[in-house]
Order: sequence, then structure tokens, then C-alpha cells
Amino acid sequence: MPTPEQQEGRAEFTLAWHLHRAGQREAAERHFRRAGELAPGDWTIRRGSLPIRGIDPMASEEFLVLWQEGAPRYPAPALPGVARNPGGD
Repeated sequence: MPTPEQQEGRAEFTLAWHLHRAGQREAAERHFRRAGELAPGDWTIRRGSLPIRGIDPMASEEFLVLWQEGAPRYPAPALPGVARNPGGD
């Protein structure tokens, strides 16, 4: 379950996206930044806002910071009949 801060971060992101689409770029930027502050571990909020804000999501300073912090891991489900850790890790 998301924490209250994470939920507020998602609300801030949604507001930012609405403002951006309405042409209110400066207001949107403030809310995109606030969303990232409230939910720093939310990869979708932090990286997802980069292209919307005109920032390269793969080769910008902002992305480098995210990359160095580490992205959350979303493990793929196990395939039927395939060992999960064939190397014994």
C-alpha cells in the first residue's frame, strides 16, 4: 500500500500533467518536482516526467542521477519449467 506521501506524490504528478497539457508549464514544473520529492523511489513519477518536461529520459543529468540511485527492480515472473536461479545465486 502506498504511503500518504507516495499518494500525494501521485496526485502532484497528475496535477502537473494536467497543468502541462493546459499550457501552464512553469506551474507544471513545480508540481513535477514536488511529486518527485514526495515519492523519490517512484521510478514512474521521476523518470516518467522527464520527456514531458522536455528532458532526455536516457541521456540527461537528471537521468544519470536516477540511474546512480538505482531503479526499483521489477522481476519477471518465473517461466513454467525453468529454474528461477540457474546459476545458484
